[in-house]
Amino acid sequence: MADLVSAFQVVCEKFQIETLNHHQKQALLAIVKEKKRCFPKSSNWVWKITNLPLIFDEVSSVRGHIVVVVSPLLNLIQDQVNTLQKLGISAVSLSSVVEDEEDLENKIKYVENGRFSVVYATGTSTTTDKAVFRECYGRLHKLRSLAPHVKIVALTATATSETRKAIMDVLLMDNPYIIYESPDKSNIAYSVLYMSRDESLPKYFEWLVKELLEHGIDTTRTIIYCQTIN
Repeated sequence: MADLVSAFQVVCEKFQIETLNHHQKQALLAIVKEKKRCFPKSSNWVWKITNLPLIFDEVSSVRGHIVVVVSPLLNLIQDQVNTLQKLGISAVSLSSVVEDEEDLENKIKYVENGRFSVVYATGTSTTTDKAVFRECYGRLHKLRSLAPHVKIVALTATATSETRKAIMDVLLMDNPYIIYESPDKSNIAYSVLYMSRDESLPKYFEWLVKELLEHGIDTTRTIIYCQTIN
């Protein structure tokens, strides 16, 4: 059984990174040593919590720990599953939206047998509808009765104080360990643009089309959020 510092080193070697940052170490210390529920407020934490099985395997005498990640973002889930598998970490997605029923049943059996250390789920395995996801998400606290000693980590990129309180209430998180991390990064630029219904999409995204034509696969990564698609 290793100490937490040694466990951090194992994680860095496995994930091929130089070091964990202060906030990551702070959260892991709270979860592993202080045994608290954790609520990091950052945009990149879904990826970071996948190292928890490695951490718990290293600091305890029991091997085969599992982390279950519940998220409505199917594309993000598949991307992370692929990346983790390339790193030699056993990961799987249990979403019937992208899997046939027989394959999904086989994967569930493998999960039950402890074959995977990182298991992704969508909250509901039958739809991508946001309202349905929120309804299922609101029942996640019921898992606490099945596994009352399991650590829970809630993650959000942007949320008001009211929203954070609602999340903690839904998950029955009593006095959780909260970590705030600023989304302001030196390599990320934010812009807000109002799009009139009367204007054409090519006009608004002309700058992106030009960049894609000029730089191809070397184009700067861009994420576009829309409040509505109507």
